[in-house]
Amino acid sequence: MLRACRAKLWADGASDAERLDDFKGFVLVAHLKVLFDRGLISFGTDGNCLISQVLGDDAAADLGVTSKSLLHWIAKNHQA
Repeated sequence: MLRACRAKLWADGASDAERLDDFKGFVLVAHLKVLFDRGLISFGTDGNCLISQVLGDDAAADLGVTSKSLLHWIAKNHQA
């Protein structure tokens, strides 16, 4: 049910150290990972969910995604 998610694609990493940085990724449930990978949701520096207007309010609500959805366990190092 949980999927590893990278904020920056592995192939786009500038170096091996950047690619292996624990703070370049996070864990999402499967349906949120798909939305993230397609650019339909993202997360602010405070961990709050940012929802694309393309997704639409009804579809977001059907998927249980709201602007109050929160990415837990976000550390200051994730913000970069």
